[in-house]
Amino acid sequence: MEIIYEDEEILVCVKEAGIATESASVRDRDLFSLVKAHVNGGYIGMVHRLDRPVSGLLVFAKTPAAAASLSQQVQGDQMSKDYLAVVEGRLEKTGEPVILTDHLIKDAKAGLARVVAETAKDANGNRAKRAQLSYEVLSCDAEKDLTTLRIHLLTGRFHQIRAQLSHLGHPVKGDTRYGAKKPADPKGSAGISLCAYQLCFLHPKTKEKMVFQLPPDILQ
Repeated sequence: MEIIYEDEEILVCVKEAGIATESASVRDRDLFSLVKAHVNGGYIGMVHRLDRPVSGLLVFAKTPAAAASLSQQVQGDQMSKDYLAVVEGRLEKTGEPVILTDHLIKDAKAGLARVVAETAKDANGNRAKRAQLSYEVLSCDAEKDLTTLRIHLLTGRFHQIRAQLSHLGHPVKGDTRYGAKKPADPKGSAGISLCAYQLCFLHPKTKEKMVFQLPPDILQ
């Protein structure tokens, strides 16, 4: 576990690809348990999560008040999250961000998100949820038929980026669950080429704007 920043209120760290943010099994190594051990069993509040195969920045609260403040920012879309992704296929640069809007339902049985019609409902009768993100093309590798994107989440849905990019016809490299041709690592790594590389929020106590960013070549 790599800790980027820590004070009395918050802890910001990097989640490795392949490790769960939190797991119900004591046999399954997870980031929450590592953070809990780091603070010697003190209070740790879960604010947001990353899918197991996704790497990147996460913030944990170290007090109940900090947890409440950060959770309000998540719910009010005041916490900004940006990702880097390497996707299959080639996308052309447009000079400005492209807005991608879909509607998703969570298939709990399959553990997947599916792009559906706006009026569709899941097995429990819940209507599809609007999912929106923007992306910019950073580079394209014609020889490998891959494109690197910078993605900004405008909504926060289950497996949103993975499902939307797959539906676009450009699944994340290594994400075989969403249509990628092959795993990112033939040796069996659980990771995919998707990283939460930038995280912005207001400090729960000082209200200072906090911006954390991983190197832009993190997926190379």
